[in-house]
Amino acid sequence: MNVKFKSLVAAAAFIAAGAASAAVVTVAPGATYKNHLFTGSELLTFGAQPLNAVNAFPLDVTNVSPATVTVTKSTTSRVRVTGVSMSSPVASLAIEDTTDELVTISGLGGFQFTATADGMLSEGGSAAVTNLTVDLANMAIRGDIRGTNANGTSVLSNIVLWRFTTVAGVRNALTTAAGTTNSLNISGLTLTPEAVAAIEQGLQTLEFGSVVIEAMTNFGTLQVDLVSTIAPLTTCTVDFAAKAVRAGQLSNTVTVRNLTTSPATGWAVQWQYANPVIVSSVKNATVTRNDAKTYTAKPLKTNTVLVASGSTAFTFNTLYSGTAPVSKVLSATVAGQACGISQR
Repeated sequence: MNVKFKSLVAAAAFIAAGAASAAVVTVAPGATYKNHLFTGSELLTFGAQPLNAVNAFPLDVTNVSPATVTVTKSTTSRVRVTGVSMSSPVASLAIEDTTDELVTISGLGGFQFTATADGMLSEGGSAAVTNLTVDLANMAIRGDIRGTNANGTSVLSNIVLWRFTTVAGVRNALTTAAGTTNSLNISGLTLTPEAVAAIEQGLQTLEFGSVVIEAMTNFGTLQVDLVSTIAPLTTCTVDFAAKAVRAGQLSNTVTVRNLTTSPATGWAVQWQYANPVIVSSVKNATVTRNDAKTYTAKPLKTNTVLVASGSTAFTFNTLYSGTAPVSKVLSATVAGQACGISQR
């Protein structure tokens, strides 16, 4: 796939259609994008050049949680390490919402190089490379480098670690059928001068050690696997809105909506405050105090049944002393089905 050519065609299409309306949506774990839930992983596989560096120092390669590192060692060859790979969970996606094209893919954790002082290659230290973000638009992989040695600790955040030349695979987040895996294979990873300098600083490389690190012009490959599943159908929503009206008092409006095409009978909302409060002036619901911080609301006879695509709202005041309390909706149901929750 010629990704650069594809990007130019996509850009031209945006201009023709009115690109000003396009937006990039960040999808975090557990969040849905157009009724899809995503899980995935990043697999970085070291090529021959970084393996040469690992064996030359020698470097220990370990994981930075929650990523895992697999090191393959030879028992018959003089070459100590024959393979290194790092697998990290995908933390978030950025998706262009008019084309559903993947823009960035971010992972968690990473790997760490550790070298002991040997008087030839290194004075001893470590360099941790973490939180890899694949930037498909700019053909780059960003991340963090943390160097630790006898001189202290230095951290570079969200720098460009590698530039890459090739991407193979489908970049549309919704193209792959739900439940199957969509893989992007990224190759031609070249460490940037800034990343090389940070690794050298962390390991305190000597002259020959720096030559070995700078020889890692082709680092290997990065494979991103994404699996999408259809999110469960949301049958109802609850919107919990609170605003300050004066010192010591919040005014609250809670709206319960039935999103189905049939009437729904019964609803309940339970919420909790960070500090003890008093709930007063309740309208259009029955509110029960479970303890000093937790309350449950249920309907009156007049709003027990929510018509198809209908809603009801109840209001109340929250009285408190000191700092305004933070509230959290613990659960919300309509006709026994869990609802989507929003708070503001």
